[in-house]
Amino acid sequence: MAVFRLPGRVYFVSDLEKQRLALKVFNCVKGKSHLETYLESDLSLLQKNSLPKLFASDQDEGELLKAVTPFMYLEKLKLTAVSRGKDRVSERELSLLGKGCSQYRWDTLNRFEKSLFISENFLRQRFKKGEGEILDYRNSLDVKDRHEFFRLRARKELK
Repeated sequence: MAVFRLPGRVYFVSDLEKQRLALKVFNCVKGKSHLETYLESDLSLLQKNSLPKLFASDQDEGELLKAVTPFMYLEKLKLTAVSRGKDRVSERELSLLGKGCSQYRWDTLNRFEKSLFISENFLRQRFKKGEGEILDYRNSLDVKDRHEFFRLRARKELK
């Protein structure tokens, strides 16, 4: 099921589910990550709900939109961070994220996990001051990269 579109790409529930599963690697980050600040969401909460199950259930559109919005913001950040030309995070940069992150080897991570580490590293390098700057940046990306949510559910009369 198609969920939203950003310039040049349509995102499906299966794409978002892979991204949700990749969030588990972020358990190694010490303290609150810049990504959590950017998303205004606890990453462990985002990991809990299976998106295909959520879309298959009788959730109303508001709940589905609330579940999908952090992933849309994450995709906007990934597009920006990866487009800056940095396509890898060094072992030293991984270890700076948290003691447990140094256990990961770049070549063994999948592309979703790599993009999370690249995005976190991008935010840490760019924003030293904290939350206000990060949220302003997210809002600027929201204006710059227009998105379109597809109709999340057909109206009940159409089922």
